[in-house]
Amino acid sequence: MIEFNNTTDENKRVLIVDDDAALRDSIKMRFQIAGFNAIAVESGDLAIEVVKNNDLLLVLSDIAMPDMDGFELFKEIKALKPSLPVILMTAFGYDPNHTIIKASKLGLHKWIAKPIKDEVLQEIYKTATMFYELNKNN
Repeated sequence: MIEFNNTTDENKRVLIVDDDAALRDSIKMRFQIAGFNAIAVESGDLAIEVVKNNDLLLVLSDIAMPDMDGFELFKEIKALKPSLPVILMTAFGYDPNHTIIKASKLGLHKWIAKPIKDEVLQEIYKTATMFYELNKNN
């Protein structure tokens, strides 16, 4: 089973999903530096396992992955945990499958372009912190 590092607040859990190991590890490290309990996986199947077994603040996922694309993962997550915010990442400005449009109609929280700029990641930290505070107060 994939487990989070319990050295940080267990309620500040963030899942990063990307088949690019360098990018995945970089984003994970940046979240950890910002005080989040981040875990990074390379596939949609592993992401589903993490979502099923953990309470998360948000999921940040690539769209283009070999086993399950980001839209399929998004739909699976929404079926399991409808209120869990999902942010999709794409390196392509043009989306031939209109993944972002389809996901947005179904409740996608946000999408971002790769490479991820620092100010965009800062906004995601703020969003995750807002969800954390809301969950903590409810």
